Formats: sequence, C-alpha cells, structure tokens
Amino acid sequence: RCGLCVQMVAPLLRIGTDVNHYQTQREPLCHFVPPAPGIDFSGSVSPAATDRTAARRYCGCDRVVAIGRSGASGGVGLFDASGVTVTPLPPVASPAGALMPTGGGARDVALGGAFGEQAWVTSDDGQLSVFDVSPGASREVDIVDGDPANGTQRITLGVEPRGIAMLHDRPFALVATETDIVVLNTETGTMTGIFPAGSLGFPAGTRPLDIVVTHDDAAAFVSAYSLDPQSPSKTVVILALDATALSTGVGTLSGSTVNLIGPCNPQQLALSHDGKWVAVTCPKSNEVALLDATTGALADIDPNSEPFNAQFSAPPLFQPSGIPSALAWADDDSGVYVG
Repeated sequence: RCGLCVQMVAPLLRIGTDVNHYQTQREPLCHFVPPAPGIDFSGSVSPAATDRTAARRYCGCDRVVAIGRSGASGGVGLFDASGVTVTPLPPVASPAGALMPTGGGARDVALGGAFGEQAWVTSDDGQLSVFDVSPGASREVDIVDGDPANGTQRITLGVEPRGIAMLHDRPFALVATETDIVVLNTETGTMTGIFPAGSLGFPAGTRPLDIVVTHDDAAAFVSAYSLDPQSPSKTVVILALDATALSTGVGTLSGSTVNLIGPCNPQQLALSHDGKWVAVTCPKSNEVALLDATTGALADIDPNSEPFNAQFSAPPLFQPSGIPSALAWADDDSGVYVG
C-alpha cells in the first residue's frame, strides 16, 4: 500500500502539504493517504520529475502481486516492477514465475502487515492464506500461531470467500463470504466477528462479493451480487465500521444501501486514490457506475448535461462478452480503466 510511505521516518517523500496538494509531477506512480488528520506531508526527498521509477523505489511500490486459479487450484505470483520491465520473481527455492499455492483457486488479494509486506488471499476452498512478499522472502506464513510443529495453518472463513479489504489504520480485514461479512484481526490472525449478510441490509437472494474501505476507515462499500441470473441485483451495501463491532463481534456494522440504475448486478468495486469515488462494474447491464464515497449517493458523471447520468456504458471493445469485470483508477483519478 503506497499510502504507508508517508509514515516513513527517513527518507521522507515530499508530496505536498496536505491531502489536497499532491505533487503528481514528481510522484507519477503513487498517490498517498495521510495516516491521521493533521499530518504534514513535508519531507526531505524529491525524486526527479523525469524518473518514473523513483516514486516506486522511495514509497516501496516495487513489486506486483498477482493471483490466479485453474479449476480447483490456484496461487500467488510475484513480479519486480522497480525497473523499466516487469520481471517474474521466484518464491523461495522455486523458479522465477512459479506460483506459491493456495488451498483452492485464488479469488482476491489484499496487502497487509506494517508496511504492506503480506499478501492475504481468499480461495475457493473457504480458506485464507497469508504470504510474505517482502524482498527475499516470498513464502507462505502461518498467521494463526506461528508454530512450525503445527504446519502452515490457514484461516477458515466460510463458504466461497471472495472480496477482501484491509482497514488503513486499524488492524482489521473484512472478507465477503457467500452468507456473511467476516472480520479478522490482522495482528493476531483471529476471527473477531461474523455478521450475516441478511442483518446488514443485503437483499434476499444476494451475497456479499467485493469490498472497498474508505480512507478514514469509517465505512465499507460492498457489492450485493445476485445468485439468480434472472433476478439481477442493483444494490451496493454501505457498512458503518463500528470499532466495538470490529474488535469484539458484538453489535452491528449498521448497513445501509444505495440502488444503482437498471439491472446492474454489481460485481467489482474500486476506490479512487483521493478517496472521493467508488466505481462499480455492472456486468448485467454492461455499465460502470460511480458512487460518491462520502455520501454514498450515485454521482452525476456529467453534471453539465441532462438527464442525470451516473453510469457509463461500456464501449464495444467488451464484445462479444459484454461483461466489464475489473477496475483500476488512473494515477491522477482522471478516469477508470475497465477490463
């Protein structure tokens, strides 16, 4: 997570004076989030404007973590992205390009640990695997008890875990299973709460699928995906991340909902780097919707024209499948890449 770079003691990365003043010309590859309100972004290191890899080197974004699956198997691959080319990296005692295996087909990944050096991966077998992806490590680790005598233990989550998201300044992760939102303590590797989807506002016949957490850790957006292709969902659930509920499982995450336009059946979510927008793929209607991350309301993507329009139509390049299924915001948040 590039945002952790602002917490480094030395060398500091100069990126402006506050969250609204990024020096994007000098740091073209990374955008940052303050670790707490009032943090001054002044620093002592300023990469050359022409060196597009400097920002990655200073902020630590020099590795790419990729997940894959084939049938009932899957794994995690690592790539070096610190230079001009992206090079496959070998796991410990394995050839370059080899995958570190997960228990089942890998579904989603989130980076955790003090400096984002751990990859937390959900898989089809209902478990969560944790990998050390720091330089020179590249191996699965036991986050449960760390006792080699017990083998490498994985965290059992439930049926068909999919999306996983880390909180930014609190040691918790949220996981979407077929029936629940599961809360994990990322420091202890323990499950602290299981919240049934029905109690959080998910419509009947839908399941939690993908998750993004706002920069202030106040809320999580979760896509409500319909299991019935003849009855697509149009709902995104917004969870209020209560500290007591996260740490003890007591109470609720206070779910509210926002309805998209038409038969969307929301799937993948992506939060903009500045934390203002949530993009949502609508595979059923072949669109991408945009939500205001602060209010949770549908955003008007073109306020200068009528009528109100909150959803982009996917271009013909998606044919013949016509299914937008992956999202990534541009470095300057000027647009969304859709795959």
